[in-house]
Amino acid sequence: MITARQLFFGAENVDARSGEIDHDKVIFSWITNASLAVSIKGHVVLLDTFVHRPETAPGRTPFVMEDLLNLLPEALFLGHGHFDHADNAAFLSSKLKVPIYASAETCVAMQNDATKYFTAGVLSSSTVDCRDTTSAGSTPGSEIVSIRQLEPLASTTAFRHLHSTTTPLDHDFPIVVKPSNSSRSPPSPVTVRIWRAGVSSSSTGKRGSLPGAVDCGKRSRAFSTLAGRSEAVEKLWSNC
Repeated sequence: MITARQLFFGAENVDARSGEIDHDKVIFSWITNASLAVSIKGHVVLLDTFVHRPETAPGRTPFVMEDLLNLLPEALFLGHGHFDHADNAAFLSSKLKVPIYASAETCVAMQNDATKYFTAGVLSSSTVDCRDTTSAGSTPGSEIVSIRQLEPLASTTAFRHLHSTTTPLDHDFPIVVKPSNSSRSPPSPVTVRIWRAGVSSSSTGKRGSLPGAVDCGKRSRAFSTLAGRSEAVEKLWSNC
């Protein structure tokens, strides 16, 4: 626990003997993607649980799944059920016996994940403690829920957002169509020119060899676009 907490929250914030985290600080530690390890005056939670490129040994991702287990979080909060936010949540919840807070739909996905882990022999239980924060199919913003997990240190408010579900068209919300500006000149056409590999161009039309360019049988592309000015700007790259 001590090593994992020092890794995520800094050795200066973690007691080297007890593993307790500074009770006077709120610390957010980015894991990967949208996932965060958070210490709220010494109470640890995870906000999302996805890990990009999970490793069996620290590498490009400088920690392993065991480090998340060893953080000993008290709870897991999931923004929504897509894999790049909710992966690993069922595994962590079951192993640590801590709750997951998520929408009703995400909790269904978490139970399915737990069943898969159980069938594969990874977990000893086919269920997890996933607590619905909003009811299935509810309209975004219609349910405002208080989660008491961290009280009285911190208050947590949950609500459904548009990324979580579809919602009927709101006819009371006016859609304003902005008229086009007929006085504006039409955009100039974009031209595409093909140069052989190792050849560059300029707005003057001159060409010359690119330093260190290698002719690999493919061609570089030059795109001429208008950059708010009258002259063309050309960008090149080689497909070698």
